Amino acid sequence: MRFFFTGRRSVLAGVTTWLLAVLALAWAWGPCETWAAPAPAVLQTNTAGSDEFRGIWIWNSTVSQRGAEKVAEQLRRRHINRVHFLVKGYSGEVCYPSKLAPVLPGGNDTLKEFLEACHKRNIELHAWLMFNADTQWGRLHPGDAMCREEIDLAIKDVREIVKHKKHSLVLSAAFMPEGGEMDDTFALCHYAQSYTTAGAQLDYTLPMTYSKDPQWTALITRNAQSKSHRPAYSGVWASERPALYGELESDGLSVNNSQGSASTPGLEANIETLREEGVKGFVLSQYNTISERMWSRLP
Repeated sequence: MRFFFTGRRSVLAGVTTWLLAVLALAWAWGPCETWAAPAPAVLQTNTAGSDEFRGIWIWNSTVSQRGAEKVAEQLRRRHINRVHFLVKGYSGEVCYPSKLAPVLPGGNDTLKEFLEACHKRNIELHAWLMFNADTQWGRLHPGDAMCREEIDLAIKDVREIVKHKKHSLVLSAAFMPEGGEMDDTFALCHYAQSYTTAGAQLDYTLPMTYSKDPQWTALITRNAQSKSHRPAYSGVWASERPALYGELESDGLSVNNSQGSASTPGLEANIETLREEGVKGFVLSQYNTISERMWSRLP
């Protein structure tokens, strides 16, 4: 499966003003150009929480440094069943052999190694591709910005290509949370994103609701699902550092980096509250910030 396209409406080459990570399910296919994913024997079925979307974001550098088998085994023990794995980040370099994009130094096929390790444990691996911030392309095409309508068309184009390749492949995206407010003017103005139009082209969305307020997180997630008519799963801050979003104020969301650490009890309570609020799953941000203390209390 090829993810790299050219032209002004390219999801991977365009430089936009908002943060969007496009993900495609890599469950039974090989997302790089030179190999197809094998069907290895299952090491152990990941059954706990099988009806719940239990995801996590993880960088390719983390897997490369710690080892694919070690990371995948830890995820299995913690009952993570979806991994959103960065294969192309801000640099524009990829972690697998490619004739279409620059390859990370060392040339290792980290994607293949991690895909095999995850599949042995019945963990779905989603290829995480940065939408808006490819410095390689941006340096060569400084004026190639995209408005919201072009972004919507780009996602539509990618969906057609992905589904033509294999209809069961899944296309999803992480959106900024402000678009989940009832009044999404701020998100349209600052991020050029829309859960209503762009979200409708996706199989599910991941609002990046990295807040200490689980009720607000649940509200945004439910609104995202309502606007897109697609499933939505909450982004959950899993770090000892302060959460990105602070308290909700009367006039909207307040960004506050000075308070609201997602401590160990807080992480557990936040996920339990999301469940009580009817949210069907979560994605932890992110693997390399989660301490053993926090892992031990993950419900």
